[in-house]
Amino acid sequence: MNRRAISVTETVVAVLVLGVASGLVLRFAVQIKGGLQQRELSSRLTWELLNAREQIGSWSAKEVTESRIAELPISEDLSKQVSDLRWEAELREIDSPVDAKQVDLSLCCRYGGQVIKPRQLTFWVLEKRGPSTPTSQEQLDE
Repeated sequence: MNRRAISVTETVVAVLVLGVASGLVLRFAVQIKGGLQQRELSSRLTWELLNAREQIGSWSAKEVTESRIAELPISEDLSKQVSDLRWEAELREIDSPVDAKQVDLSLCCRYGGQVIKPRQLTFWVLEKRGPSTPTSQEQLDE
């Protein structure tokens, strides 16, 4: 006897296989979306730090204070992604080899219910001096 009909067992197995496959695809898609969101957040935090460094670098060393750094603006897009976003800075006077301030700058925030400090940037702001002394090439040109 040649039967061409599909049995109940075959139907159940096919539905189970499709269910498991669709569950795996959905789980993979959710993981990819979460990874992309975290990557975007990381990039935005880095950009924000670099922008702040450029702004602070335009100040004289005397103008660089923790309170002034705390007042730096933060982009609205980044503020929407995390809560309690604020600047934190530690300043140290450096005397050798040049007079400068070392700035340890970080963004602190609340993400996923935890207080985190995802990125930190260290840079130096030199004391502004008087007119620069001519280089040996400039002296030769005179």
